[in-house]
Amino acid sequence: MKNEAMKMMDEDRWYYFGFPQGRYTEALAGLACTKVNTCHTSSIPLAEFWQPANLGRIGEMLGRAVPGFCPESDLKYFEFPTEAMWKGEKIGNPSMTDLMIIGPNYKIAVEGKMTEYVRYREKTIRDWLNEAERAKDVTLRRHLLSAWLNYIHEAGCTGIADYGEFFRDCKDVSYQFLHRTASACKKTGIEKGVMPVLVYQLFFDANDREHIAKMEEFKCELRRWAAALKLQNIKFVILSVPVMNMGEVWERFGSMRGELFDLMQRETIYKFDSDGISVETVLDAEMPEGVQNRDCRFSDLAALYALCRPGLIDFIPAFVRRKNGDEPITYDHPLMEEVLGETYGILVYQEQLMALAQKLAGFSREESDRLRRAMGKKVLPVMLELKDKFVAGCLANPSFRIGAWSDEASGKLLCEKIWLNWMSFAPYAFSKSIAASYVTGSICRNLLLHP
Repeated sequence: MKNEAMKMMDEDRWYYFGFPQGRYTEALAGLACTKVNTCHTSSIPLAEFWQPANLGRIGEMLGRAVPGFCPESDLKYFEFPTEAMWKGEKIGNPSMTDLMIIGPNYKIAVEGKMTEYVRYREKTIRDWLNEAERAKDVTLRRHLLSAWLNYIHEAGCTGIADYGEFFRDCKDVSYQFLHRTASACKKTGIEKGVMPVLVYQLFFDANDREHIAKMEEFKCELRRWAAALKLQNIKFVILSVPVMNMGEVWERFGSMRGELFDLMQRETIYKFDSDGISVETVLDAEMPEGVQNRDCRFSDLAALYALCRPGLIDFIPAFVRRKNGDEPITYDHPLMEEVLGETYGILVYQEQLMALAQKLAGFSREESDRLRRAMGKKVLPVMLELKDKFVAGCLANPSFRIGAWSDEASGKLLCEKIWLNWMSFAPYAFSKSIAASYVTGSICRNLLLHP
């Protein structure tokens, strides 16, 4: 696969590492800071493979397995954390997925492998449990395993009936395979209108027969683990990528670590054979109806793209349910319906935040824009000043002081609730015009590819 002189390297293609930035080069800078990756690990070729110049070709290849896949406009997170929850509490360390891709009605967890399946045997659930030295640690680990299984079960992606069956029949499943599957399944499923997709991307030395043989053995293991977990209603794809210069890279860059991500911005490291790439669908599943097969407006697509952001993505299932009439549309105050009606009562855009400040509290355009900027950048002194103005403006608005909010105490409580919602929303808020432009680009691209 070509690396086109890095000319597209710095384009805004919605990449993230840590806090959202959006540029591929900034994601590489985040990866470089880890200082744990070498040219022998899959993180380097994975990041190079998914660079902006290659996204069109990748979309064509994986689009056959994932209908509607559009990597140019989807969100792409390197080192995406998924936290495990047990009885309402976070337990253990987050599971870090190499690359998470989030689209309007699918969530794709990509796990990269290169030398890992050649040099090491995957640690099984049995191995991981046996490592615990104390009974307390064993209990904690069993709870963590149960939490991962819950995510898969809640998405309707396993035929395992209960924990007893899981701990009896799945101890030889790779522990990493379990939580990578769970990461793909979390907050997905047919009922939520989001299809979970698990992709194992296997890089191999095209000039090494032993490496190729080991890869084929690992593919058999992947299929066996999927069968043991009784996976269903999930797409599971193996993407095999031949590397033409693996030996040369190891000889030249063997002593380098995170610096390779910096070097990647200036020159090509790995050379991929695009003609030799294979896409194998291990498990197939129908894409959920969600929003794609029902009466869908352009504005719905724009809102879904805007919601595919950290802090906002949890609202997608509710958006889909409300759009499809499966959940009632509610508003904190009747005045908000005019602004939020288009997005089914869910705050999606920066422009909506500004309009609500004007409608509820009588802010001017300049004041509402100042509020947007202060909240987005978390400028605390300005936020405190504008909060007082917001509360005073709402309480002075006769249209706000109606019904249950006619007295000052209840009005202040509602103001506090609205303000807290805005604070959690604003740092990740998206402009409506930008969301619309991304949707327009995606539609044009699909029309060109599928006239």
